[in-house]
Amino acid sequence: MFARLFGKPKWQHRDASKRCQAVEELALNDPALPLLAREDEAPEVRAAAVARLMDLEVLGQIVSSEQHSVVFHRAQSRLRKLLSGSMEGALPLAERMKFFDQPQPSELFQYVALHADEGELRRHVIKHIQNPEFLAEIALNDRALDVRVSAVEHIDDIDALDRVVKKVRKSDKRIAQVARQRLTDLRSRTAKNQRLVALSEAMEELIESGSFVSRQSVLLKAEREKNGPVVVVEEAVRERFEQAISSL
Repeated sequence: MFARLFGKPKWQHRDASKRCQAVEELALNDPALPLLAREDEAPEVRAAAVARLMDLEVLGQIVSSEQHSVVFHRAQSRLRKLLSGSMEGALPLAERMKFFDQPQPSELFQYVALHADEGELRRHVIKHIQNPEFLAEIALNDRALDVRVSAVEHIDDIDALDRVVKKVRKSDKRIAQVARQRLTDLRSRTAKNQRLVALSEAMEELIESGSFVSRQSVLLKAEREKNGPVVVVEEAVRERFEQAISSL
């Protein structure tokens, strides 16, 4: 009866231009908005709905699946601005940080690392970024010291760390100190990995050949590495080494 009296809501009108007008009149928490943004047949309606969405998860889904370039770019821009807090009515920081606890495109982590207002959020996304050159740029240029330190602490590339040290050795002594220590640790880890791989190969050859000619010498070197200073190594390298030494 009520449907006959009042008809369908305006956002269900057959005319796409009427649906676009309806989008502007919907409340931000109206469930019709995400429905139109994802499912309307007209890209202009989807684009209009996307431009008003506040739901990060829905925007993320649209960015990953939308084929129409205009709708995609509008959703991408909206998501970036909401996450970085660079638009009026920004979402709470805790909600934005929680969004990044799930896998996201690398470009989104990088955008927020560059543009987020809050240093806490920039630090939060840095730990998900694996591009050493990008992290080096953050270490050199971010306005907050704690963010620059966090970027250095997540660089796993000797060349990138060396570049940071050379750039800031006189201008940013704290970053230079952290980068030098990180560089020392990384070189120690790389050398340890190489020694363990070489010893693992030697022990595996002895096991395969059944020869005991150099067994004692190799075993002594392996025990020395095992009982030496603790250095974090790659998990696969450590497991291979432990398997070889236990089998010898």
